[in-house]
Amino acid sequence: MYEALRAGGPRGWAVADCAVTLVRSGFNSILSTAGDFRALTRIVLDLALREAGTLLYEPYQAFELEVPVASLASVTRQLTALGALIEEGGRAATGGSWRLCGTVAARRVAGIERRLPGLTHGEAAWWTRPADDRPLAGLA
Repeated sequence: MYEALRAGGPRGWAVADCAVTLVRSGFNSILSTAGDFRALTRIVLDLALREAGTLLYEPYQAFELEVPVASLASVTRQLTALGALIEEGGRAATGGSWRLCGTVAARRVAGIERRLPGLTHGEAAWWTRPADDRPLAGLA
């Protein structure tokens, strides 16, 4: 069963969190073999997952970012283009720089980190930490 869960659910993604309860097996010691049950595991598991309905989630990171005022427009444009959500009230000007707070899909963090030095001439400070998991847009 574990191999079947790793092989993927209805959308082809590995199933990371589920509970499976065997209610009735129909085992007949004369007619059934262990191979019969191994062959049926994938089929029954697929049917159960489809009937139960599955949700696809992705991890998000919370971020804090300090950028020079001159870089604010280009940085916010890139952040939003990569799907980052800047929090209301998560912006503050302090001594020639802006502090932004928000969340972004974990898969986008590396792309932002690659772009920041060029956008800010190496003058950004960037922190992330795990935030939460959210339904994957368009698939949940």
